[in-house]
Amino acid sequence: MVFGWTQIVMDIQPLIVMITDEGQLHGFSHTYIGVTVLAILSALTIKYLSELGFKILGVAKDDPITIAWWLF
Repeated sequence: MVFGWTQIVMDIQPLIVMITDEGQLHGFSHTYIGVTVLAILSALTIKYLSELGFKILGVAKDDPITIAWWLF
């Protein structure tokens, strides 16, 4: 899930460039430093996004699902 989320986050910048037609298509988000920053950001946010997704889908209505950090 972290890998997939990282791919989405990394491709937001090229999407904005394609929509606005301004900037470099594969800019900072496709450099070693940029992807490292985005990977850390993705790793820190995926736990909460997954828990929110389970809550929205109603997977565990009686007892909310919490994901432990050691699973990642």
